[in-house]
Amino acid sequence: MGKLIKYEIRGTFRYILGVLALVLALTTGIYIYINNMEGGSAFGATFMGLSILVIFGTVLATFLYIVGSFRKELYDNRGYLTFTLPLTGNQIVGAKLIVALMWFAILGIVIGIYNIIMLLAFSPM
Repeated sequence: MGKLIKYEIRGTFRYILGVLALVLALTTGIYIYINNMEGGSAFGATFMGLSILVIFGTVLATFLYIVGSFRKELYDNRGYLTFTLPLTGNQIVGAKLIVALMWFAILGIVIGIYNIIMLLAFSPM
């Protein structure tokens, strides 16, 4: 089961890291724009809402990617090869679930820490 987890991570990390890089870039741009604005205006609230939508979109995109990965690995042509492995069905689904939960935890932790750092960096002293 450890090897299946390793291959599942290897197969999904490029997409997850791409989404994470995009979110960090967009969030940085939003924080810089809000910091450069003069006074509190309606645009500041709009961009904070946009930041929340970007984070929600990240979670949604990751969820849809993981669900698509489950579907491909279990029901499409690759599913035939997946079930020829010397593992039970529960072990296969368990490995995929462990990797999915790991990615959600990593995304949540990284985005949370990054937002805290950005708030501290751009907060008025």
